[in-house]
Amino acid sequence: MKRKWIALLIVTLLMSSLACSLTGILKGVEEVSEKAQEVVAEVEDIAEESEDFVGDAADSESGTGNFDPSALDELDSYRMTMVMRFEHDDGTTEENTLESAYTRNPSASHTIMTGMMGADDESKMEIIQIANEQWIQMGEDWIYSEVPEDEDSFSNAMDFDELNEEALEHAKDLGKETINGIRCRHYLIDDEYYLLDAEDMVGEVEDGTMEIWIADEKNLPAFTVRIEYEVHGKGSDSDTIESFYMTMDVTDVNTNITIEPPTEAESGGGAPDDIPMLTDAHNKTVMDDVIFYETDNDFQFAVDFYATEMVNAGWSGPETVMSMDNMSMQNWTKGDRTAQVNIIGDDETGAVSITIMLGQ
Repeated sequence: MKRKWIALLIVTLLMSSLACSLTGILKGVEEVSEKAQEVVAEVEDIAEESEDFVGDAADSESGTGNFDPSALDELDSYRMTMVMRFEHDDGTTEENTLESAYTRNPSASHTIMTGMMGADDESKMEIIQIANEQWIQMGEDWIYSEVPEDEDSFSNAMDFDELNEEALEHAKDLGKETINGIRCRHYLIDDEYYLLDAEDMVGEVEDGTMEIWIADEKNLPAFTVRIEYEVHGKGSDSDTIESFYMTMDVTDVNTNITIEPPTEAESGGGAPDDIPMLTDAHNKTVMDDVIFYETDNDFQFAVDFYATEMVNAGWSGPETVMSMDNMSMQNWTKGDRTAQVNIIGDDETGAVSITIMLGQ
């Protein structure tokens, strides 16, 4: 039996999402923000996938049912915990965890990932998203960025092929259980139909099982409460058998969950209070001592704004000014602090970008 291995793809996506380079300041920030958002969204994809796998024939051994693929979106709040573990043929293991909290109003999420950034099992990445603002921490520093308005905590990072009707019919109904304090229907998938058949999956499955518990309460949508996933297969570069285990639990449904910005980045999206920014600032990113944003105002308006507002904010200068067509550099001082304001206008599009680099 040859089926593509979804398990390895999941971890591959998560690992590759964290491989962004921060050496190029602006380019790196943009890539990290986009990839981190994909990692958060990937969790929701996994949950929605599982809802398509199962049936809802209450008194039969199999059935397809009619589950809402966006059921989690209907909840006011919840927490999700995912643990993924690889067992290699040489006896070594790798374990990754992902803990998330979600609220619908306001739209917010808080995700902590550990063990996903290489050999260091203590490595951690933290992501907080509230409405269209996002904070990412890798190491000690927080990176602030704005999220496009059409993206939110539940947006999809990619599309998976949907299982066909034949696959759905092979979900076995094992009856009712209470899981995480919620009454559920329990389903089992233990044949080749539980894997997606997509060209971009890697490896070959030898055997495996998936158990899924779907909420079955009058006042709750039919969302996935728990997944237990076990699969054994050959890696893409080896004929040896490796094992993958995953558990996913949804808890604290519709409870009082508060998600707030990191305290050290609450003011001005992480930018100091005495750094002025144009009122229409958008596509903003703050990484350590670098602030980047774009404005719809023209180049000269932005140059004049900083020449005036930096003085009003208590800065002295500019000590030196470099200026040429659609490019300006202003150097400012305030006590032992320095600020370099770089303003660049695009001749073709008219877009104006501003980068402020702080120092001491």
